[in-house]
Amino acid sequence: MRLGQLQRYLNAAEQLGALPLIYTGLSSGLRQCELITLSWADFHIRCRYILKGQRLLTLNSKAEHLLERIPETGCYVFLNPKTGAPYQLHEFYYLHKRILKQAGLPWVAFRNLQHQCREVGI
Repeated sequence: MRLGQLQRYLNAAEQLGALPLIYTGLSSGLRQCELITLSWADFHIRCRYILKGQRLLTLNSKAEHLLERIPETGCYVFLNPKTGAPYQLHEFYYLHKRILKQAGLPWVAFRNLQHQCREVGI
């Protein structure tokens, strides 16, 4: 995927209200199951890192900025706006699929998109 296509994907995620979730996932390298079960206790936003289990992952400044804007309501960071509960894996899959469709992009797995984002420095 080219840089312009990645930008279209991020723009579509923003239009759907999912940019903090998607950008954090793409830029941090969290696995999908780690991303959707991320709790506020896993974050150390001021130090710009996430400690998830045994994994220590850094946040870039844009991810930090997006996360600081999310109100801390409850234990989990990313809640499905339709249910008010953390995303289920299948819900995240369909959200990713909707973002791709809205951006007019072909199917690419979220994990592959993470690798491509790291290659271009997102």
